[in-house]
Amino acid sequence: MDRYRCRSRRTAMAKGNQSFDAGILVITPAGTALTAFLAAEILREPPELTTSAQTDAFSLRSRLLGRADEGATITVDGQPVEVSAGGGFHTEVDAPIWPRDIVVVARDPLGTETVRRLEVVGFLDYRGLPWVPMVGLATVAFGILLFVRIPRQRSVVMVADGDGRLEEIDGD
Repeated sequence: MDRYRCRSRRTAMAKGNQSFDAGILVITPAGTALTAFLAAEILREPPELTTSAQTDAFSLRSRLLGRADEGATITVDGQPVEVSAGGGFHTEVDAPIWPRDIVVVARDPLGTETVRRLEVVGFLDYRGLPWVPMVGLATVAFGILLFVRIPRQRSVVMVADGDGRLEEIDGD
């Protein structure tokens, strides 16, 4: 008769996922002991994903940097991206002069997804400029320019045309 003894222990929960370690000891009728150990993680939440975009001034390309849970696959606008062993990734995308949405998806082995949307602007990111002070300064500068500018008097040359002053016009 074979005797089976199973021992399992749970480790601390990290990010909602549950790590599971199990060991099994099998003793055969001949008295030989065999052991096997298993380490697994029960995935309860989608993979964690952090991303950021960086665009250099006067560039039409943007760098995407990020990190995802280990074992997750990353796609940027539907294109797969290589992920390092620690879960970090980086890639470059086109960044036109108007805002463009970039979709970054992290997918774990079970198919659970985490989606992040980033907005990038190429050439010059005008969204971060201090528009209120810039418009205020431009208005004040234009007002000063108009106020300081003194109109010059024009010299008028009078040419005698006719017999001099205006005369009364008769209708006869």
